Amino acid sequence: MRLQGKASAPAKVIISGEHSVVYHKPAIAATINLRAYVEITALESASFGISVIAPQLNEKSNYNYNELEALTITPKNKKLDNIAYSAYVALRYINSVLPKNLFEISVRSEIPISSGLGSSAAVSVATVGACFDLYEVQLNKDTISKIAFEGELIAHGTPSGIDNSTSTVGGYILFKEGRPQPIDRSFEVPLLICNTLVERDTKSLVTAVRERIDAFPDLMNKLLNWMEEITEEIGENIRLKNLIKLGNLFEINQGALESLGVGHPKINLILSEAKKLGSLGGKLTGAGGGGSLLILGKDTNQLDSIASSLQRHNVECFITEVTTVGVKFEK
Repeated sequence: MRLQGKASAPAKVIISGEHSVVYHKPAIAATINLRAYVEITALESASFGISVIAPQLNEKSNYNYNELEALTITPKNKKLDNIAYSAYVALRYINSVLPKNLFEISVRSEIPISSGLGSSAAVSVATVGACFDLYEVQLNKDTISKIAFEGELIAHGTPSGIDNSTSTVGGYILFKEGRPQPIDRSFEVPLLICNTLVERDTKSLVTAVRERIDAFPDLMNKLLNWMEEITEEIGENIRLKNLIKLGNLFEINQGALESLGVGHPKINLILSEAKKLGSLGGKLTGAGGGGSLLILGKDTNQLDSIASSLQRHNVECFITEVTTVGVKFEK
């Protein structure tokens, strides 16, 4: 075992399939060039367990092994529990007997939280990667993703697995039947990400969608099937490099997401303003209810102009670049 392990993992955007992916429908996602960095240090200590430090959140929590075992039932710190639990599951996977150390985890992230960009998944994935680096275990992405999913269960209740899978693998992926399948990225989709700065809780939104589906099962299942067709059309038009149709499909997709009940007035405002400025279309990305949205443009020059004009609406906008680099060890 080393004294220290380091890893990072990227943020993601969902291009199509939010929420419907929870109900085993396909989704398309991509990793972007914002990353979460995690460092884990093994310390000699009289107390055993995990200490998580997140300076950007001004948060710190210490967990003994009994508390970590009980986190699925008894939460301790909503902002840090998924990190601690991801590390705990990774340590159990690596060691036949839990080590008698205090493991200090330090987190630094470029990804805005509660914005629909998969910040919790990226941190969970990077945490597991750092544990693997600490013990000099091979970077097995399938295993890392499965362990990080345990942390996502803590964070979101009933996640689909798309966030941790995408962050682990990297690049454009089709997430289908619980597995990520790489998509050819020879065509770069010109996307502007706008963070509405409206925070929301993914777990609550997922629960609200489930309640609506339970209340209107026949109607909502038809909607979910329609969303599957939209995702297939979007995938096909990415392959055909047809930006005009992609813009139309983004708007159709947004309508479906509104019907699920995960829209927000500020999202509608920004999409409407972007359309007036010449965007080809747009949609929310992630759980909705605020967070971030995607705006499709003809090219990056046009998106630069749109981003400048949208600043007056108190949003954070940036043109995204898709990265093929998923989880990796850091020096």
